[in-house]
Amino acid sequence: MSEDSSLPTVAPGGSLEFADAWRAVVTDDRNRWSDPEDDYAFWDDHAADYEARFVGDPEGLAAIDALVDGTDSVLEIGPGTGRYTRELARRAARVTAVEDAPAMRRELVSNLERAGLRESVTVVPTAWEDADVDPHDVVLAAWSFYRQADVEAALETLLETARKGFVLIDTPGCLPPHRRPAVAAGDALAMPPRHAYYCGLFADRGVYPEVRFESKTRQQRAPTREALLETLFPDREEPTAYADALAPWLEESEDGWRYRYTLPVAVISWERDRVAGSLAAADAVGCSR
Repeated sequence: MSEDSSLPTVAPGGSLEFADAWRAVVTDDRNRWSDPEDDYAFWDDHAADYEARFVGDPEGLAAIDALVDGTDSVLEIGPGTGRYTRELARRAARVTAVEDAPAMRRELVSNLERAGLRESVTVVPTAWEDADVDPHDVVLAAWSFYRQADVEAALETLLETARKGFVLIDTPGCLPPHRRPAVAAGDALAMPPRHAYYCGLFADRGVYPEVRFESKTRQQRAPTREALLETLFPDREEPTAYADALAPWLEESEDGWRYRYTLPVAVISWERDRVAGSLAAADAVGCSR
């Protein structure tokens, strides 16, 4: 069996090396988001239609509502087009959004203006690792760290910035159907269970967040099935060859074709006031810190 560097290894002291395993995934040449410029180019092409891919309310709203009240300040890391930002602006006293991708930032501002919420949000045009922001009551990071090779530093800063608590939303390692052929062929990486890496790194710091799983539904549309497959497989010579493999998720409608799938999402939440209770519970069962 070949060695897989994306799996955490056991350190001499007995702990799992989550940070090293994470770094191996992020810096792998098959990771299309490892280079910031490639990432920006991707969002240049997809920012305008990004929100059309979502179905229903954002995941994790219950966890956000449990933490955020009308007097709070909220910092959002990587808001993208503002799907969560708008919800936060309606719930909190003040929102700061740290977004480095120019195309996503333009959509974010446009969407806030259209919703009448622009004055409630301060947009910081920089990457999280370069951000200089004051502490906020609550920090939200939804699919925000996929490009962070030094995820330990990213999480350390998150903990330092969150006065009251945080909500972190990411994948438990499930691939969308259209990405599975490339992974099977060895041309792309399997999706790592990011939530497990986060929880392992938090546990190393005596932080034990709550983890819940919800489902997310995504979709893409095109006038024809051929056009839809070309969108899903832009790097393949014959995108239509994947029509049978994606048949369970393809649907014809009056206005064209739709590709729709549902996957689980991990919602990780933590409240600082519960830290003492968490550590006491850990001591009670003999956990070392």
